[in-house]
Amino acid sequence: MKKIICAVCAAAVGFSAFAYDITANYQIKGNAKSVVRTDYSIASKFGEYYRTPSTKVVYSYDENGKLLESSEMTARDVLVNKVENKYNEEGLLVEQIGFDSESIITWKAVFNYKNGLKSDVSEYGSDGNLKTKVIYAYNGSNVSEENCYNAEGTLVGKLVYKYEGDRLTVEDEYFADGTLDTEKQYSYTESGNKDSITTFNGNGEMMLKEVFRYNAENVLTEITTYGADNKVASRTIVKFDDKGNFTKMTTYTVSKKFGTTVNEMSAMTEVAYEY
Repeated sequence: MKKIICAVCAAAVGFSAFAYDITANYQIKGNAKSVVRTDYSIASKFGEYYRTPSTKVVYSYDENGKLLESSEMTARDVLVNKVENKYNEEGLLVEQIGFDSESIITWKAVFNYKNGLKSDVSEYGSDGNLKTKVIYAYNGSNVSEENCYNAEGTLVGKLVYKYEGDRLTVEDEYFADGTLDTEKQYSYTESGNKDSITTFNGNGEMMLKEVFRYNAENVLTEITTYGADNKVASRTIVKFDDKGNFTKMTTYTVSKKFGTTVNEMSAMTEVAYEY
């Protein structure tokens, strides 16, 4: 299960996943007691698509909507790992603890705050030793920098954010030597929804562009991804329930085949809620 603690450190292992994560960027509406996310692998046989559950994540919440626990399961409901969250009296997340399938602690993250804003996060390994530390800087209440350090205190990467008002417009990811790795540029619709996210490499060359499409009620219906050649590479169809919570995401790879443009289903995610 992915731990959101030191995203900037992804530069050290290669930036492989640029795509916007819908499930990670939508706040749950209503008082959900639990949420189950299922990812499917897709296979095509004799011209028909078949889906097979590959990974399941179960999220549990308290009466205030705070995430208490997330458990990653196999398709046969066997526990893979688990993350527990702890909060202080102000309701701020102060600790995350990761466990393996045998309930043995594999990592722990400790969160500190200053004036109600997250000031740093330290991640410790199963041996109890510090592995990474992220220190945050702010412009008002907006995060302006995330500085990631290793256990020796050496800077290994930096994220710099720029805003127009409270809207994030630019996200720059730097290597430890200060050279630019990638840049993401954000644009918005007149109603304030995300319109597009364009990712460039360190040389300023476009790598991909994600365009968000909405219906007449301003509900997200599709994310269209364009490749470096500015041609459509994939389409992700999105569905929500009547409470406004994300329920299904189906991705189609777009390519030229057999003398025409084809849309081939390549991934699917479903989310079920218990209210």
